[in-house]
Amino acid sequence: MALAVHAAAGAQDPAAGDPRANGPRVTRAQRFGSWGYSCAVASDETGRAIERCMISQVVAVDPQQRKVVLGLTVGLDGGVPVLRARFAAHARRAPGVGIKVDDLPGFRLPIDNCDARRCEAVGRMAPPVLKAWLAGKRAQFAFVQEAGKDGKQVVLPLSLAGFPAALAALRAHPGKA
Repeated sequence: MALAVHAAAGAQDPAAGDPRANGPRVTRAQRFGSWGYSCAVASDETGRAIERCMISQVVAVDPQQRKVVLGLTVGLDGGVPVLRARFAAHARRAPGVGIKVDDLPGFRLPIDNCDARRCEAVGRMAPPVLKAWLAGKRAQFAFVQEAGKDGKQVVLPLSLAGFPAALAALRAHPGKA
């Protein structure tokens, strides 16, 4: 199985019209190694335009079919990085996900929800976790497939190349309300 890593960045024309008519309008997009930094303007519930920014990485099984098996985004909440992982819908919820950076001890995130298309795990990056991500070279993301009692563990590689620079860009411009 060939794995490819792509940085996610919007491809919409920044000069596109009204965000309510055309969906989110990309205002910034930049690549930092394996990570993409992007911002987009969309309307909130009141119709007010809000710019939201994030950094992201997408892991694909088949780059030609572009079948995504894991998407990671990091946004800021009160200045604290928040990691959001979206992955296969067939994950077993109870054990959550495991993330390990280089040879450091791993950490777990609970799986918050699953639907027919995907599962999602979200967590604030505590200082020790963030420190590991900033200094690390690669990480592994693991979950257990739902397949009776003998679910198979799926381990996916993540590149941390460019993560410090991408996070610095996000901190410099986290978006505008």
